Amino acid sequence: NRAQRHFYDNYLNLEKPYHRHVILKSRQLGFTTFIDLFILDSILFSYNKDGIIIAHKVEDATQIFDKKIEFAVRNMAEDVKGAFFKIQQKSSRKIQVVIDYGPNAGSTSSILVSLSGRSGTFHLVHISEFAKLCVMYPKRAEEVERGTFPTVPFDGFIFIESTAEGMAGRFYEIFQQNWLNREKITPQISQVQFLPHFYNWRSEERRVGK
Repeated sequence: NRAQRHFYDNYLNLEKPYHRHVILKSRQLGFTTFIDLFILDSILFSYNKDGIIIAHKVEDATQIFDKKIEFAVRNMAEDVKGAFFKIQQKSSRKIQVVIDYGPNAGSTSSILVSLSGRSGTFHLVHISEFAKLCVMYPKRAEEVERGTFPTVPFDGFIFIESTAEGMAGRFYEIFQQNWLNREKITPQISQVQFLPHFYNWRSEERRVGK
């Protein structure tokens, strides 16, 4: 849709994409779906890449896996799946991809939907409704920020997206701190600093000079 296309064209589909994003959004703009399919696509057509999607509730984690990840895999064209890789479901919320051709045959990638990311190194991280996680489970939110974010390599991607939960909390702080300096954040700087976005109910992004 309009918001998804704008985000992809301006920040990801570039020779030098932006790597860390914090997105304040209105409801029903499709950012969860878009980001999760971006991660799935990345692990399917790369190798040795691991992605994690972190939800704030068990029900949300299950719904994200069933209705976005597993649904997309189940409806993928069979000739695509057969030509490039093997897909194995390792658990109720994890899929592993095994490359079975070429010089990278045998290498694996994976995508996991979870409530936290305590262990492991992830190349692609998505925190869904981070403001809600900060309000409802502040210790888990702190664990994600301190334990998961530092494991992401410079060329990896982190997506924090959420609707607002008041003018307080860690999501609000991260967004505000970076919003004040948003025009100075380049693709290179975004490897260590979050680029902030605000997409309103009209699917338009508010940014100075845009």
